Amino acid sequence: MRDRVLHLLRNVILVCAFGVASCLVLARPTGALQVVLGPPVAVDKSTGTGRYTLSGTVVDAVTGAPIHRALVEVMGTQSQAVLTDEGGKFRFENLAQGQVVVNAHKPGYSDPRAISSSIFAMDTPIMIGRDAAPLVLKLNPDSAIVVKVTSEDGEGVESLPVSLLASQVQQGRRYWGTSGEGQTNEQGEYRSTNLVPGKYYVSVGPSSRPIGLVGSGAQASDAGYPRVFYPNATELEGAAVVEVSPGKRARLELVVSTVPLYRISGAVEGGTPGQGCNLQFLDISFQEIAVGVRMNAATGVFRSDDIPAGFYTLVANCTVDGEMSLAGRMPVRVGSNISNVSLSVSPMASIPVEFRTSDTRADASEDIPLGRIFLRGKERSGRRGPAWSEQESDTNERKIVVKRVEPGSYAVDVHPNFGYYVESARYGSIDLLTDDLTVPEGGSTETIVVVLRNDGATLNGNVRGAGGAPAVGMVLLVPSRAPRLAQVARVANGAFKIRNLAPGSYRAVAIEQADDLEYTNPEVVKDYLTKGQDIRLSSKQESRVDLELVQKER
Repeated sequence: MRDRVLHLLRNVILVCAFGVASCLVLARPTGALQVVLGPPVAVDKSTGTGRYTLSGTVVDAVTGAPIHRALVEVMGTQSQAVLTDEGGKFRFENLAQGQVVVNAHKPGYSDPRAISSSIFAMDTPIMIGRDAAPLVLKLNPDSAIVVKVTSEDGEGVESLPVSLLASQVQQGRRYWGTSGEGQTNEQGEYRSTNLVPGKYYVSVGPSSRPIGLVGSGAQASDAGYPRVFYPNATELEGAAVVEVSPGKRARLELVVSTVPLYRISGAVEGGTPGQGCNLQFLDISFQEIAVGVRMNAATGVFRSDDIPAGFYTLVANCTVDGEMSLAGRMPVRVGSNISNVSLSVSPMASIPVEFRTSDTRADASEDIPLGRIFLRGKERSGRRGPAWSEQESDTNERKIVVKRVEPGSYAVDVHPNFGYYVESARYGSIDLLTDDLTVPEGGSTETIVVVLRNDGATLNGNVRGAGGAPAVGMVLLVPSRAPRLAQVARVANGAFKIRNLAPGSYRAVAIEQADDLEYTNPEVVKDYLTKGQDIRLSSKQESRVDLELVQKER
């Protein structure tokens, strides 16, 4: 029993270390981290038990100055935490061989997970052992955006909502998530600090209450401010990207004009009497807007607050027996007050998942599954986050299920436990390694079947930079059979290693860095791959390759 408990704890920690948003570790403020590897560390032979040390330095990414009293954490099958000394140095002792994640934290440095809880922050694992190397952890100083909003007469607009959407690439996929929200002050200003350096969209509005009237007599209606994207766009596609550098502050000015405001009322149909529903409006860019909707749970009747004229999607997510189970959405064109709207909701899908090893089915009653499934929406659908597999117990067996899946199209990511690779992943006749999963209205009964193997190959290599010197960068490895399974590995002192690779053909290329590269998107990486090398790997094979560093496209 004790062994099973320890096994469970070990795997839970590993899941957290690889970025599952439900783990509490993601709530910790973490600096915007870059990892640079140095020469190999010597084995700590003082214990004679095969334990190891890991050391390094935390520095300011802009100035290169060491950061004193930064908190450095090792997380994984083992966890430790230390503070850096006056020179920004840290050292961990008595570490067992294995895979861990190393994070650094310091007030005054930006939080990469401030983007949104809907984005899974995936950290690059470090292997502790004879190949472990000293680390240089680079933290970005705080960045900020200051927004000034005025009316057409030049007066500051008070209490107007402001929202920041940030771009971030995680595991080779680009996401836009809410990074900061607030309201303008009496002078019409809003400040968002502690931002991760990067690219942002900024929007203001809509008004939460009327500020006057438009028209006259019987044609008069309340007036307020609509949602506007910087510098003056009604939808995201027309907005300008605001790029914020480390330690810098961007100052923006927007001028807004009033529009008519209206109200919408109706009822939610198809649910259970007494259910609680969260209703929200999405704008034309499928971004949530700050308009309240009140609903009577007993009758399903709802009524919105004032909403500016325009095109919207009305979304309902309903809870039954304490669990979100029903969802519905409908397009709405608002040009006047609208009543008697009927919004239908239907059950969200629960998709069973079955993991197998080779041709033998894995025991579904085991405490820990062999991996995890993530469904990531392909459309801007207003989802609050990806759906992921979890274990569900009933009276007979433990099942693995992806729950609360709304209708739509999804890319499916499979994250096997360490030591395995994905041989196949199917949903009925759909090959999930090459095609997207479409979930229809009213739920689904198909099962996602994943076959894993543990006879993967290992690829070692050297990367040369300018003048033949050992390079620092990233190696991009793209399998021919399924480009969306592309992987990246960090280059340390001109060397890299990638384990647990599926047998087959690959294209390998070394680039300066891939932190902001959508490497799972074949269209994005196709120009890089023309400069790469073809590699063929066999089961349990260990191969080597020499690569030339390719400068990242600007």
